[in-house]
Amino acid sequence: MRKRQCPSLRLAAAALVFLGTPALTDEAAAQPAPNFLCEVNNNPLLQKPDGTVIGAGIYLTGPEEGSDGNAALYVGSAPEDLLPKVNGDRDSPDGQYSNGGMIFAAKGEKAALILRDGTIIPCSPNPLAVAAAIARPGQALGTIVREGPGTDFPQVTRLDRGTEIAILEDTGQTLEGRNWFKVRFGETEAYAWGGTICSLDEPVDGMVHPCP
Repeated sequence: MRKRQCPSLRLAAAALVFLGTPALTDEAAAQPAPNFLCEVNNNPLLQKPDGTVIGAGIYLTGPEEGSDGNAALYVGSAPEDLLPKVNGDRDSPDGQYSNGGMIFAAKGEKAALILRDGTIIPCSPNPLAVAAAIARPGQALGTIVREGPGTDFPQVTRLDRGTEIAILEDTGQTLEGRNWFKVRFGETEAYAWGGTICSLDEPVDGMVHPCP
């Protein structure tokens, strides 16, 4: 079932013009890679009292870290930079996040930071986060694996329920609130939808957990 796109999300998507990703500083490079990179500017709404600017990096968090059990994100590193999720499926990055002063809206690879003065700041997925290595043990749940991350790609094979797999990376591609993952089984690497595989140890966003 496709998620309905809200008016402000359509506005954000229509206004996107990707101008490239900003360079990461040494300090930022030492931190986990942000999920999105935004084309921030000198808007005073992004200025903090200490002179720093927020909003260049968007960090999505798991549902357990958000307000009222919902997913959330940070536009900076301090608690006040948290934007709880206000619209969209709980386990998906798609939707809207807001702290009352700004909104982050995402729909697949199209995203924007919308300030309360109406300024729309385009954001794009950070390649370093999209292909983040996972390398965790998992199991198939009766899984069709494909040559690429999507149902349009040819089928490689079908894995029986309980087949052991290695979860290699999150592709950043989503379908119905679950992500597509690169997996390995035996000597073969292919792609599986997160709704048909599960993680055996720590939870993985966009995937079934725990294994039934």
